[in-house]
Amino acid sequence: MGRCFIITLGFHSDVGLRRIAEKGVKPGDKVLIVSGPPVQASKQAIEEFVLYASKVNVDQKNIREIHVDPLKASEGIEEIARTIEDFCGEEGIILELGGGLRAVSALVLLTLFGLRRKFAIESSVEGTGMSYSVPEGFVDFLINRVGTRDGDVIEKLRENDDSDARELAKSIGCGEKTVVNRMSALKRIGLIEKQGRGSPKLTPWGEAAASINSLFKRRKDSSLSKEDQPSR
Repeated sequence: MGRCFIITLGFHSDVGLRRIAEKGVKPGDKVLIVSGPPVQASKQAIEEFVLYASKVNVDQKNIREIHVDPLKASEGIEEIARTIEDFCGEEGIILELGGGLRAVSALVLLTLFGLRRKFAIESSVEGTGMSYSVPEGFVDFLINRVGTRDGDVIEKLRENDDSDARELAKSIGCGEKTVVNRMSALKRIGLIEKQGRGSPKLTPWGEAAASINSLFKRRKDSSLSKEDQPSR
């Protein structure tokens, strides 16, 4: 299966060019360019990007551009969602949000969360050499696993990082086999690591996921507590 790069572009093409160069774009990969309302500078940036992409094995039919107006957010989200489903299909999504309007980047993120699509963020800071990445596994956790048994496992593992599956199962209140299966799933998405015969450990992204899960449960418990209070 190929990949679908979703790249937000503004007045400069370098952010998008750097991303497809660093990720080693291959024949069969797709590129979706999302930009704000067209103006001369953004048109030129997109032309430069498309020209370069076509020279590094990206077929012209695998490049698509759309323009959305942040002031018409509902229409923009609808256009982005429709294009992602039609154009990207089931390809793995790599998101580059370093270029263009921040509002456009926000619409892209909201759309992907709404579609419950897995994606990795590989993003540059426009005008600098800095970049950051967010792995697909962490995004998957945010979309599908917060407040689930997976969240219980990593939260308990953070509380006691020397626990094995049996101890985790006892503290959570479920079967040991369930914990083993959930730890295997969490290892596959990069939130848990295990070396040799040692106890499983949270990765840095696993630590972040555990923190979010804990805060989510706290807010949920607080909300339920307020609902149980008698009205005056």
